[in-house]
Amino acid sequence: MRLFELATELKTSARDLYRQAKGMNADIQSVISLVSPEDERIIRSGFHRRLEADIAREENEVQARLREKAEKAVSLARANAKADAELLDAAAKRAAEYVSSERPLDRFLASRPAVAAVEKPTKKPVAEAKPVAIEAKPISETKPAAEEKPVAEAKPVALKKPAEATSSEEKKAEPAVAAPEESKATAPAEPALPPAAQRAIGGIAPLPVRRNVAPRPEFVLPVRTPRPAPIKKAPPQAMHPADTATAGAAPRGTEKKGGLQGAGGVSQTARRIQNDTQENRDIRRDKKRERQEQRQEQRQELRQEQRRQEAAQAVANGTDKEIPVRGTIVVKDFAEKLGIRPNQLITELMKMGVLASINQSIDAETAGKIAVVHGFTVVHEKRRNSDAKPVYRDPSQDDEIPEDRPDQLRPRPPVVTFLGHVDHGKTTLMDYIRSAHVAAGEAGGITQAISAYSVEVSGRSITFLDTPGHAAFSAMRTRGASLTDVAVIIIAADDGIMPQTKEAIQAARNAHVTIMVAITKCDKPSANVMRVMQQLQNENLTPEEWGGDTVVCQVSGITGEGVGNLLDMILLQADVLELSANPDRRANGSVIEASMAPGSGPVVNVLVTGGTLNVGDIMICNEFYGKIRALTDSNGRRLKSAGPSSAVSVMGLSGVPEAGAEFRVLKNEKRAREIAEKAAIQRKEQLLGAATQARSVDDIFRRMHEADKLTLNLILRADVQGSVEAIVEAIQQIKSTKVSTNIIQSGTGSIAVNDVERAGNGKALIIGFNVSPESGVNALARHHGVRIQTFRIIYELLDFVKQEMLALLPAEYREVVRGHAFVKQVFDLGKDGVVAGSIVNDGFITTKGQMRVLRRGKLLHTGAIATIRHFKESVEEVKMAQECGVMLESFKMFEEGDVLECFAFEEIPKTL
Repeated sequence: MRLFELATELKTSARDLYRQAKGMNADIQSVISLVSPEDERIIRSGFHRRLEADIAREENEVQARLREKAEKAVSLARANAKADAELLDAAAKRAAEYVSSERPLDRFLASRPAVAAVEKPTKKPVAEAKPVAIEAKPISETKPAAEEKPVAEAKPVALKKPAEATSSEEKKAEPAVAAPEESKATAPAEPALPPAAQRAIGGIAPLPVRRNVAPRPEFVLPVRTPRPAPIKKAPPQAMHPADTATAGAAPRGTEKKGGLQGAGGVSQTARRIQNDTQENRDIRRDKKRERQEQRQEQRQELRQEQRRQEAAQAVANGTDKEIPVRGTIVVKDFAEKLGIRPNQLITELMKMGVLASINQSIDAETAGKIAVVHGFTVVHEKRRNSDAKPVYRDPSQDDEIPEDRPDQLRPRPPVVTFLGHVDHGKTTLMDYIRSAHVAAGEAGGITQAISAYSVEVSGRSITFLDTPGHAAFSAMRTRGASLTDVAVIIIAADDGIMPQTKEAIQAARNAHVTIMVAITKCDKPSANVMRVMQQLQNENLTPEEWGGDTVVCQVSGITGEGVGNLLDMILLQADVLELSANPDRRANGSVIEASMAPGSGPVVNVLVTGGTLNVGDIMICNEFYGKIRALTDSNGRRLKSAGPSSAVSVMGLSGVPEAGAEFRVLKNEKRAREIAEKAAIQRKEQLLGAATQARSVDDIFRRMHEADKLTLNLILRADVQGSVEAIVEAIQQIKSTKVSTNIIQSGTGSIAVNDVERAGNGKALIIGFNVSPESGVNALARHHGVRIQTFRIIYELLDFVKQEMLALLPAEYREVVRGHAFVKQVFDLGKDGVVAGSIVNDGFITTKGQMRVLRRGKLLHTGAIATIRHFKESVEEVKMAQECGVMLESFKMFEEGDVLECFAFEEIPKTL
């Protein structure tokens, strides 16, 4: 699932969800990034729904900024285009005037400023060019070049003649324009003449001056200082007649070597590339190919000579190699065994008069003659006796992983499990070690699934397992203790040892693993470390400070105090245990958690016990198998292999296995399919056998009694297999003599259409834990009258199940006497009825109850009260020692001395 798809499902904008995901440290690069199952769980749990008005306002602001930015860019582009168009128009006018003028060169030079002369370079190369003074003079004030003594010759101006100019005047040499003698101070340039003055001297209007804009720094190339090199004289070239007067002066802007040459500004390298033709390039490529072929032939001859020498030495020493041949042998295979190329072998066969191609066969005799030349001996193998029966290999020999020899074992990282009571800081401590924020995204602030992480500490790897502390997840704690090398019991300093803490200690002892204790929340003012140490003493875990052998560390998951000491002690315990495994074999291990991820299929979190798990291996786990398509670590990075003590997520299995199941890698996929099918058949037979096995008389009577009970049918869906197991166990532990629970189906993944149809047929309730219904499921559920309830916290789910069980019980009531009244006088009101004037002896009389009429101890009537009057007002209640008039709905035969008893029915609270 991509981030924008998840935003659509959560009914928010992709930009808002992207900002929240970055705040949760999710591995998201953009709104189109794929969201891993772990990141999706973090984002869903930590997602804070904002008001739609705020999201819409933010989207409008972003769109407004984008529109404003686009408008500015368009206006800037239009302004630049307008300026460029004006410059092009001015240049076009100048070019037209220049072409149409009588003396183009004179008028052009008259309108342009004259270039000051540059001193002639000395014999020594000049490292840096001096600044050149430029002074603008009209052409009428200049003197001929022969009569003037300039300081340096002027820079030649290379002009391209128009195509239509064919007069003889253009072929004549133009006189060189020399600047007057430069004074010590650079003369400022004369101001530009007005247009009228320019027309008077035959000039043309100059180009409009464009504002100088500093180039952007990213487009400025670094200036490289050329190395000084000796000046090489260029060969004489044909020059324009106008350039003959200044042929000895180097044009300004040219370099001595490696730069621009001549007035055209074309470098030698560029000129060489331009002059290079396709024919020259083909010649160089052919020469290069010939040199490579010659070197390859020389290497081949050298290898052949080495083989001949080795063969001769082997024959001389009597250690020649043998080539087994049965009947005939293919030329290609024979050449590979001789260590020569097939074409060389074909050449040798042709010299012997044998014509054979690379895929044809030769007899053993011919092969033997050639093998002797190369230092080999051909050995004729006898054919297998037809009477001898072949020995077939049992395919089941590779099913089990062979035992590791001591010489194959290598050191492996330790596996550490955090165990303890709920809300004692296990996940917070793990977040500090990993520099993550998992605890902030947990629903209800509690961990409800086993998580595995790999952390680098002092250059060494440690695999951590974080287990939930709620009472419903006892199976997860037991499973986590069985998979670990070191069990760290987490105890809060302000809370002490709790029931789940004792359960975790017992699970670690049953698993026979090393036990350490981490006392968390030591930074709180209410922390009492000494009380925790005394409680540990009562649990036979004597701290080392008190002379025992249990390592106890005081830490804080918020400030990080003591965390470094805890990690050092974990590494020390790992060194003492000398943990080792064989990485050079097929992998095996245990399933930590398993889930059904949308778009990815079954995703299984495994802990590799031994061997190396590679992408492409054939993995089998009970009745599920498959080829591993991908391996990812706890950070979502793709891996190619995972060694011992590595916790990785595997994709490619055919289904979702149970948490805690064992897995192994097989060599053959066909064999894995056979084993998985057998395991599935056995599991099915066990389920059917448990339902049809013979029962005792007590069992039959018990089931008859349970048949009279009310039953709550449930269909359970959860995110991971471990949560399914914990919820099923917790529901089964709800004891009731009146209502029983029946879980029709349980599994991982989203609530699907099949679940709704099955719930409709079985009149069941669908419960989802950390999952949501698929598209269209809610509408189908309303059609079938099926209720769907989803939860993120397990104790809320269990409370809901209990309430549903109570709702199935019928309501029970009990009679409660409110009070008694004595009839003193009877009043007959005619058509309105008969009123019994009475006085309340005890309790009270109320209209919300019913009334009994007793005469001399005998019951005459029971019915509802019509009205009660106190004086002239109708009241709902009359208390003791007060007089009142009572009128019943269907009784009028009151007598003096009758006793009126008021009673009511109260609902008895339901209990399971």
